[in-house]
Parts: sequence; structure tokens; C-alpha cells
Amino acid sequence: MKFSLINYGRFLSFKKVPGSLWAGKQRKIPLLTNRRKESMLNDMLIHDQNLKILNMPYLLKEVESTYLELIEKPREQKRIDDMIFKNYIRSFNNGHPTTTLDKFWNCLKKSKNYES
Repeated sequence: MKFSLINYGRFLSFKKVPGSLWAGKQRKIPLLTNRRKESMLNDMLIHDQNLKILNMPYLLKEVESTYLELIEKPREQKRIDDMIFKNYIRSFNNGHPTTTLDKFWNCLKKSKNYES
């Protein structure tokens, strides 16, 4: 009893709660005002409009087919150019064989002719 009276006597009563009322585990939840409600509804409407726009295709298939021709022509031309370039490199390498240092040393090792 005496111990609790001593502790009670040292207890300081606060008129205000120390710390931030709006943060932490024991935070106070702010009131919902009309202004905050309107801004939340506006955000929800914008979000809904964005979802509708993303779910609908931007171009119809008929319109998109005309644009695909313009896109596919350069792709087809690039594919043909790459094929021609690969054929040119293959024919160039057939006419001009390249020997690597590894092949050169292997040939020397087999023939055991190190003088040349």
C-alpha cells in the first residue's frame, strides 16, 4: 500500500499526450471531411477511367491492319538485308580462309616441323 502511494505521488498527470497524435501504433484517426471525401472520389473516378481506357483497344482491327503494313515492310526489308549479308560473309570466308593461332600450333605439333 505504501509503495503504491509513493508511486502514485510521483505520477505526473499530463493534459496532453506526449508525441505525435497522428503517427505510430496508437495514432488518432483524422476525421473524414467533405474535402477529403471529394478528393478520394475524384481519385477513384480517375482510376476507373484509366481502367476503362486500358481495357478497350485503342485502334480497331481494320485500322490497325493498315498500320501493320507500314510496320512490316521495314522489318521484312531488314530480314532480307541480314540474309544477304550473311550469305556474303559466308562466301567471303570460303574464298579467304582464316587460320587461327590455335590451328597453326596444332599443325606444327603434328608435323613437328618447328623451323618454318
